[in-house]
Amino acid sequence: MAAPRLELDPLYLGGHVHLGRVLYLGGRYQEAIEQLQSTLELDPGFREAHWQLALTYEAKGDHNQAMASFGRALALSGDSPGAWGSLGHCCAICGRPEDARRYQRMLEHFEDRPMILPSLALIHTGLLEWDEAMNCIEECWAARSPLVLRLKTDPRFAPLRSHPRFQAILAEVGLS
Repeated sequence: MAAPRLELDPLYLGGHVHLGRVLYLGGRYQEAIEQLQSTLELDPGFREAHWQLALTYEAKGDHNQAMASFGRALALSGDSPGAWGSLGHCCAICGRPEDARRYQRMLEHFEDRPMILPSLALIHTGLLEWDEAMNCIEECWAARSPLVLRLKTDPRFAPLRSHPRFQAILAEVGLS
């Protein structure tokens, strides 16, 4: 499965990662992993490929590989709220709540609350803290965070999709 842009420019790393993301969002995790691993053969230091690979491993349930990939992505990205949130979520779902809470506390050092809300929502979701997660998501919606555009497709928010407050936000956004 090659996208037209990739056929024209097979070295375009962004296109390779985008294709991996589309496969991930379509639940085709093994194909996404293969796509992203081939991207990393082109450039082992491409942070976005490590990041998407980590998300894919997490969705597939391979938490050890997800943690390793998140670690590589984090090493390449530095101090990023998105990285801390994703890593915290992964820790939470693989039975390491104390580590998830540590990443949550690290987020509190960032002064820009709208910037950290998506990450807090992820960690609360991973910790099965539905009300706290929904409070963060509602704040994201009020701040017009881009997170709301991913709510319906991001597998990490799947546990919240039947929640009435979640459904109300999807309806307000026009994604119901």
